[in-house]
Amino acid sequence: MDVLSHLLMTNTAPNQLEGQYIQGQIQTRSDAIEKLQLELQACKALLSPLCRFPLENLGEIFTATLGPGESIFTPRSPRQLVQLRLVCKAWWHAALATPQLWCSIQIGFNHNSVCFKGVRLWVSRARTKPLTLILNPGREMAFNSVSFERLFCLQHNCPLLNPGFLELIKTGPHIGALSVTCQSQRCLQRLSELVDPQPWDSIHAFKFQAPALVETRATSAHLVFPHIPPAIT
Repeated sequence: MDVLSHLLMTNTAPNQLEGQYIQGQIQTRSDAIEKLQLELQACKALLSPLCRFPLENLGEIFTATLGPGESIFTPRSPRQLVQLRLVCKAWWHAALATPQLWCSIQIGFNHNSVCFKGVRLWVSRARTKPLTLILNPGREMAFNSVSFERLFCLQHNCPLLNPGFLELIKTGPHIGALSVTCQSQRCLQRLSELVDPQPWDSIHAFKFQAPALVETRATSAHLVFPHIPPAIT
């Protein structure tokens, strides 16, 4: 600014070159001020009460916000839960530290396309919380599927017999509530035969749907009840 000292103490107007120089100095100092303001805001943010908010309290807020659906068999939206990681690390750590956020999962079977490695990672975050497991058919196993699809299920290719799923049932977290949808009561029969009674001991709520029973107008009670694991009944 020494080159402009003769202008600072007088009312003399700067010439063209001096005017350009002054504009450059103004821009340089404005940029420096903006940088300092950003640094100041970052420092103030470190002292924000939100940064000192306990993770467990934040997890309780997430639980209330993403709360359960209309019934125990209405799971939370996995997309909304995973989106928490996009906000900031603190929110994601709070979600991971809240087991009740991860204790409900819906598996939509599409034969062998389910990634049970990802399922096991998800339910492992529930820790010791009882798991609500909802097993729904994939598109090939939908309610309006034709007889061929039902026959496919009955010919020992039922998605419920997927090795990854059986391993999850046998060695995964305790199941507190179980909802099963398949094409025939025989799916439930084979499932109960392949899994020891112990995994069923913790189940306090059970729901079973088999469209084939409705289509044949059969009485569901005497067809289904004998195949429900004794620990549930």
